[in-house]
Amino acid sequence: MGLESRNKSKGYGFPFDRPHVDFCDRLREAYPMLQSLKKKMPLDFPKISLENFNRTLNDISLTNTLLLIKNKISIFDELRDVMRIVMPDGKNGLNDNGGNVEIKTIEEGVKKFRESKQIIHLSNTDIRFKKMVKQIDKYWGKLFADPIEVKTDTGIVILQPQRTNNSLERFFREIKSGSRKKSGTSSLSKSLKAMLADTPLIKNLSNPEYVEIILDGKKNLAERFAEIDIVSVRTTLQQKDEAARKYPRGMAKIFKIPNLPNRMGQIALKKRSLS
Repeated sequence: MGLESRNKSKGYGFPFDRPHVDFCDRLREAYPMLQSLKKKMPLDFPKISLENFNRTLNDISLTNTLLLIKNKISIFDELRDVMRIVMPDGKNGLNDNGGNVEIKTIEEGVKKFRESKQIIHLSNTDIRFKKMVKQIDKYWGKLFADPIEVKTDTGIVILQPQRTNNSLERFFREIKSGSRKKSGTSSLSKSLKAMLADTPLIKNLSNPEYVEIILDGKKNLAERFAEIDIVSVRTTLQQKDEAARKYPRGMAKIFKIPNLPNRMGQIALKKRSLS
């Protein structure tokens, strides 16, 4: 059970969880204990083979790879900390918003990280860190955008632009989880293809203010839906159905023909001349 490295993970998934690295660490920790246990076993007791453990732990390639990965993990976790993204001690998993930290405080932390001697050196010597720094610089303005003031009937509302796509990913995970519960399958492709484009907007019904706007003075959705023109709905559904239809098998090859419109025009002209 000591090698059950996945139990150490918090369900965040890669790159926040690293079960393979945890497994190697646990293997290195368990090996001396197993050696000691083997020495204490009676002579007539079935022997435990530790050869595979020994070969794995003495593999130079694996050792060097682990060292490189752990160095990258330390940098990643440092950036993760200053960005306040999916905090290790959080209780909301991937839905963690990073707590109530001012955006200026986060910006100062990331700036200190970006301008540190270590990161500057790594970005000049390692192409992977160079790409990381390039991404940070490219999206700096969006990462630390100032709050947006929106005037409403009830007053000014301050909106903070999302620094990551965590909100969309959270929404997708909820759809995926719901689909799995209903169908019992892990694949979501069929469900997404069959889903109308406006279906995700139903999620907004969990927002009381949105519902109030939709109802427009009605008591419930049933009264609001009663005002909808059924003919218009059927026409829209029919149009969406026709748009979703696939072309006959083999048409994809035809569409790939270079200069297809011109060639079709030439064929049409030849047919006219022959007739």
